[in-house]
Amino acid sequence: MAQVKVTIDGREVLADSALTILEVAQSLGIAIPTLCHDPRLAPFSSCFVCVVEVAGARGYVPSCATKVTDQMVVKTDTPELRQARKTALELIVSNHFADCLGPCQLTCPASVDIQGYIALVAMGRYSEAVALIKETNPFPSVCGRICTRPCEGKCRRNLTDEPVGVDYLKRYAADLDRAGRHPFTPPRKPPSGRRIAVVGGGPAGLTAAYYLALEGHQVVVFESQPKAGGWLRYGIPEYRLPEDVLDYEIESILQLGVELESGKRLGRDFQLETLFDQGYEAVFLGVGAWRSTLMNIPGEDAQGVLSGIGFLEKANNGEIDSISGRVVVVGGGNTAVDAARTSLRLGADSVTLVYRRSRSEMPAHHLEIEEMEHEGVRLELLANPTHIHQDDQGRITRMTCIRMQLGEPDASGRRRPVPIEGSEFDIETDWILEAIGQQAETDYIESSRLLKEIKTTRWGTLEVDPEAMTTSVPGIFAGGDMITGPATAIEAIAAGKKAAGAIHQFLTGHVIPRLQKPFLSKKENLKPELVAEDLYVKSRTPRQVIPSMPVDERIKGFLEVELGYTPDQAAEEVQRCLECGCNAFFECDLQRHCTDWQVTQRAFSGEFQHQLPDEHHPFLRLDLNKCILCGRCVRICDEVVGAAALGFVKRGFDAKIQPALEKPLLETTCISCGQCADTCPTGAITVQPDAPKPGPFKLPQVESVCNYCSVGCGILLEAVGGRVVRVLSNRAAPVNDGGNLCRSGRFGFRAINSSDRLIRPLVRRDNRLVEATWDEAYAVIHDRLAAVLSAHGPRALSVMAGARLTNEEAYLIQKLSRSVWQTANVYEAGVTPHAGAAELAASQPTTDFEGLTRADAIVVLGLNPLEKYPILDFKLQRIAQNGRSRVFYLHPDKTFLAGRAHRWIPLPVDQTAVCTRALLAGAFSRLGVPGSQPALAALSRELAAPPAQSDLQQAGLAEADIQAILDLLLAKRPVLVFDPEEISADANAHIHNLAVLLNSHNYRIALLPMVSRCNSRGVLEMGCHPAFLPGWQPADSLTARERIQQVWKRGLPAEPGLDHRQLSAALKSGGIRAALVFGADPAGGAASTQSQTLLRGLDFLMVQDLFLTPTAESADVVLPAASFAETSGTVINAERRIQKIRAAMTPLSGKSGIQILQDLAHLWDADFGPADPVALWDEMQAATPTFRGIALARLDIRGAVLAQVRTDGHLFVLDPGSQPWPESFPNGIDAMVRRWQNRLRELGIVRD
Repeated sequence: MAQVKVTIDGREVLADSALTILEVAQSLGIAIPTLCHDPRLAPFSSCFVCVVEVAGARGYVPSCATKVTDQMVVKTDTPELRQARKTALELIVSNHFADCLGPCQLTCPASVDIQGYIALVAMGRYSEAVALIKETNPFPSVCGRICTRPCEGKCRRNLTDEPVGVDYLKRYAADLDRAGRHPFTPPRKPPSGRRIAVVGGGPAGLTAAYYLALEGHQVVVFESQPKAGGWLRYGIPEYRLPEDVLDYEIESILQLGVELESGKRLGRDFQLETLFDQGYEAVFLGVGAWRSTLMNIPGEDAQGVLSGIGFLEKANNGEIDSISGRVVVVGGGNTAVDAARTSLRLGADSVTLVYRRSRSEMPAHHLEIEEMEHEGVRLELLANPTHIHQDDQGRITRMTCIRMQLGEPDASGRRRPVPIEGSEFDIETDWILEAIGQQAETDYIESSRLLKEIKTTRWGTLEVDPEAMTTSVPGIFAGGDMITGPATAIEAIAAGKKAAGAIHQFLTGHVIPRLQKPFLSKKENLKPELVAEDLYVKSRTPRQVIPSMPVDERIKGFLEVELGYTPDQAAEEVQRCLECGCNAFFECDLQRHCTDWQVTQRAFSGEFQHQLPDEHHPFLRLDLNKCILCGRCVRICDEVVGAAALGFVKRGFDAKIQPALEKPLLETTCISCGQCADTCPTGAITVQPDAPKPGPFKLPQVESVCNYCSVGCGILLEAVGGRVVRVLSNRAAPVNDGGNLCRSGRFGFRAINSSDRLIRPLVRRDNRLVEATWDEAYAVIHDRLAAVLSAHGPRALSVMAGARLTNEEAYLIQKLSRSVWQTANVYEAGVTPHAGAAELAASQPTTDFEGLTRADAIVVLGLNPLEKYPILDFKLQRIAQNGRSRVFYLHPDKTFLAGRAHRWIPLPVDQTAVCTRALLAGAFSRLGVPGSQPALAALSRELAAPPAQSDLQQAGLAEADIQAILDLLLAKRPVLVFDPEEISADANAHIHNLAVLLNSHNYRIALLPMVSRCNSRGVLEMGCHPAFLPGWQPADSLTARERIQQVWKRGLPAEPGLDHRQLSAALKSGGIRAALVFGADPAGGAASTQSQTLLRGLDFLMVQDLFLTPTAESADVVLPAASFAETSGTVINAERRIQKIRAAMTPLSGKSGIQILQDLAHLWDADFGPADPVALWDEMQAATPTFRGIALARLDIRGAVLAQVRTDGHLFVLDPGSQPWPESFPNGIDAMVRRWQNRLRELGIVRD
């Protein structure tokens, strides 16, 4: 394409005229928001968020669809453009009936990810649930017991039955984590050398200390009381919060390096000035509200009148251990309820709680009120004290109250209590506990110059910036009751967390950021009053009632009343969560853009689409309330996949996206690849994670490679708690074209999460496989295998390596076989009868996937790529659509490619050899034989005769078909794509002979042979073949043997191993007496019964696998394997690209594949060489010529394409005699040619 001169935001550049404005801008690092754009798709211009200003254009133009032209001048960021984009986004979200986050999380002062930790509890991952909670709240066990639970008040489940037991589930997870062997311990950054003083060891101060310590700062907490905890310790009774629970969570903070200076009171023992003089660089003030509010009525100074908080403090520290007589508690909050219930436990004869409003206005949590009543406390509601009477000794005798009625709401929103004249009445009592309110202590302010400089509010609290928690004095921060007045523990925790972030920014020299409030879509923004019908409720189930101590027992002491959920209750309760928050929240483009452009969801009002989600698909969830009609799902399903399973329905405002013909998605042409979910910029179509609840989870993404077919797509693994929950396509990977992934790649990982996984070794005892320890299993392997080797020699042992092992594992397997057990009988176990290992070696690619895009002609022969290699199919469809290359598809299956290829010939796979022989004969006829190729001349006479006309007819081929295919192969840059395992050996021979012939005439045909398993090439490359050492070095080559022996410092078997035919015969005759099978199932499949019979006849069989396969069922020892998600190493794909895979989690069995192989070697006291990955790679490079020059550390996401194994000029020769074509080529292409030397001599092709 021509180069044009373009000016974008004042920058003049040369650009390809085929590019759009968006593409050029992105290449310059200029960000333009877009929602409907996907680089894999043709432009659509539906969202108009990417509009830009082009000089001379009428109005704004969509940058995603406008090609650059010469002298074009573009502006991407002006005030008018910003407003236009904001308006476009506000129009979109005005029809977005969805929640970004659940109302529970939005209501929680600390913004705890409630939906996330409930999902982790559902998975049984309690430590991970605690880790998630502690991201915003370091007191999960405490808050699981005493939180006021505002989240439950906003739980949408209230619209159908009862709220989810959020705090009970938090407590359940935290208690199990605390009781476990390895409770969660957060990682701490290296020491920063910065010192911070925290004044006040309550929830605010301890929270600030926790998060500052995680940043590596040195924190000292100054606490006036003997122990830290503040109100949590001295204001909440033990029957609600046991001391050991609080001690544990405080200790977990101190273990991070936080120091505690107890008994140190600000103004008495130290001043703020002295803290700064001692080197503290910042101070956080987190002093609580310990001063009780008085009723200010006559007689309040009588004996027996106590403050509620003072009473609780003395009861908790043991100063008050009993109380007798009648007790009246005044107040309606949690402090009043705690004082009443504590009084009962200290021996009060009766307890009455007086509150001036009705029950529904009581600030205390309704469950605490109910428990209080169960225990015998009497409520006196709508009553307000007016006078306290006392006897001659000043002791109270009774309290006069007046009846109240509720009037208009006051500033708090509660109805104001109004006295009823003449309704006074008396309550006789011995004790009055005042709990009508608390205030922050401010007496110490006068003791410090710095404190006096801090601005205060008219209520006496400290004035702070609510976003940065900074006071008017630099370096002094404050939070908790000191700034809000008496508040809840969770509010204090939230303040401490926010302050810690601000202090960290202050200490590291950053400007404390004004946090931009994220855009959060809420259903209530479009429909303020939701009803049950607006929710997706699968079933109406009652809330689980937490087990509690019987009332008659609980009031005898201070043992914890609530006993916690049982496992069955927790399992039931987690399922009640409605998952209101969006599954796509952490990657939603719409939410990100709306935040960036400060969008308001209520800017436009009116009708909106509303429909319930569709969860019928096993892998996908459709919530089209979130659909923005960008069309990306429709287009990727059509343009890339070819399925066209989704489409637009209706027009105008009623337009929506639905499965084809409005059927369920599974009843359409959907192939369950998940491409629609991958491209969706919102959460309208999402992948259902492989977990009981979807989360969503914000997890680290580990780069790896799909372990199914040999395309080798780059993937991102997300795992939590020993379970892979999601696999995403790696858009940066070179193989999968900007992010494509198939069903196996996206969803196939679920098998490794199966409960059928083997995680412990099995040993056969009394003809049954039973669990054993690793040492027991290793002992059996050593003794049984040593006995076979001693009695029958190394050639009686066969070792098989599966094609999904890494190169490192395969290398160690063949090294262990050859150097320790001295057997060359080592095989890639995936070989099929007519496609042997050496045939795969000979079928080396002479192009890569990128070569397909450069080709001008492509023939797909005997292969249905959609079935085995879907991403290859997507590539071929795109090439056929673009029209840059002619594509012929020769296969009986009418796939999407058949409809897009330039020609589809439904050639039966078993007739492929007829086609290839006809092509070979046609090429000989059309081109002749170069004079320099006498071998080709001989073969043309004997092997290249055309098939009989009847054979062509049976194959459904006409001579015109053959000539058309041949014309294609004689193009400038033709590529022939095939699968050596699918077609016959004859067809493979014809293909390679045809390539030799065409190349001899300078027609550069490229071959792209596919292999079915992800690392078939790698396992063979590593030497898992009886006749080849690593790097395809012949096992009988003296040079190669010396090289390997020098690297390994060990001798090798004297001769190559048995070929596949000989191996089969040896198994039947008893020549093979033991077998070790790693990651393969040779007894599975069609020949299962016969194979199992042969394997059971062995003296010893060891199998390593993920599952108890048919082969494993016959074994004497079964070792659990590590899955690909638990393994690090390298693999080689069909185009010989070597790529890294990386472990996303530790092996469930506790051992990686490399560890197990090292262990096996050490059973024979073998100095087996390096276990370190880098050192092992260095050894592999030294032993494998094709690996030289490839540094492991520099193996990035693109990988490296290995040098080709040269087969040019070699010919596959079909024996013209009666002997059938062998099942495989046991000795590779070079040795195979030698095998036929005599026949070639007879033909006159080779002379001595």
